[in-house]
Amino acid sequence: MALGGAAVEVGGGARHAGLNGLRGVLCVQIMIVHFIMAYVPDALTPFSPPMFPPTADPHWLAPWLRVPGVSLLTGGNFAVMTFFALSGYVFTLPYYAGRAERLRVTLWGRYIRLTVAMAPVVLLSWLLAQGGLYQTQALAAQTGSVIIGTQMPPAEMTLANALQDLAWRVVMTGESHFNSALWTVRYEFLGALMILLLFLSMPHGVRAVPVLCFAVLAALVFGPFAIFVLVMLGGALVNTVRIPPRAVPVLAVFGLFMGAYLPGHAPYSWLPAPFTAPDQVFFNVPLYNMVGAVCLVAAVSRGFGGRWLAARPLQRLGDLSYSAYLLHLVVLCSLSAAMFLALPRGDLTLLLNLLVYVGVVLALAAPYAAIVDAAGIRWARRFGQWVTRPGAPPRPVAARPAE
Repeated sequence: MALGGAAVEVGGGARHAGLNGLRGVLCVQIMIVHFIMAYVPDALTPFSPPMFPPTADPHWLAPWLRVPGVSLLTGGNFAVMTFFALSGYVFTLPYYAGRAERLRVTLWGRYIRLTVAMAPVVLLSWLLAQGGLYQTQALAAQTGSVIIGTQMPPAEMTLANALQDLAWRVVMTGESHFNSALWTVRYEFLGALMILLLFLSMPHGVRAVPVLCFAVLAALVFGPFAIFVLVMLGGALVNTVRIPPRAVPVLAVFGLFMGAYLPGHAPYSWLPAPFTAPDQVFFNVPLYNMVGAVCLVAAVSRGFGGRWLAARPLQRLGDLSYSAYLLHLVVLCSLSAAMFLALPRGDLTLLLNLLVYVGVVLALAAPYAAIVDAAGIRWARRFGQWVTRPGAPPRPVAARPAE
């Protein structure tokens, strides 16, 4: 998978260096977005004023981070949508390679693959809560970040809730008392199962009618949240489209443009806003981010930015991306928050905080990926292969001698 995998493999154990490097970039982007969410929340106000209301004393960086283009640094939705598109692209590759049986292995191992890596982080979060190490409410009082104050609610950080989160609540509902970043796991689980079943139902090639029926079903099941499943479908369909080489850079630029979408800003004023209800208007952002994510994945899969994305540091970040994603909010709400509250206010200390936060996340993610995440991948593959292995042929019955 793309959000949770050791590397982006394209068949035969080979990795697609460009896509794996893209994962590394997205991993860092999400860490930075959540750091901005905690300490410069005014930068995110255009995305959702109810979630990020203006503060009385906004940081001087906030207006600069709202400039179209620069807003990619605050585009957490775009990063997540691109991860989803990568997932759809990667786990349907065997289908296009004529090895549809591998989809069954992925299907049966999906729960194990996601849960094994997630469960220790939920338990770690519970332990930190028991030790009183989360500083989210005090941090919110200082920075004005309403949403950071809702993280890690003490009254709900019980062992019973932790066990329910790691066993079923996260994968089925996307809700977590211990790490709100785990909302994506619901779509990585249910969305993946739906897409795998869709492709298994089309053994002779992609057909328009089943794909359209899938889109309607997703809309009925998930409502506006179907966007997070449809972007996976878009990634899965990238391999059905022939893209002329000259069009690849244009596709990448257009993808980044849509990824930087800011509601109400002049460069995007020509785009309609299909979601108008007050409780749904936010979905206009992931809607256009979905288009951008599929375009960017299509371009990178065809070689765009390949030399830069294949750089060793980005490959390493790509390998650590799922583990870092699981751990980053825990570090942000504990160590980073404590540093902010303990150190003098200032831009240099905020920069130091950012560097320490990212460094600690990556330092923890390295052994976590090598031990826990790798075990989850291995166990999921073994279980999927065990369930889907063909039955042994019946033993011939020896003829009984005539009596």
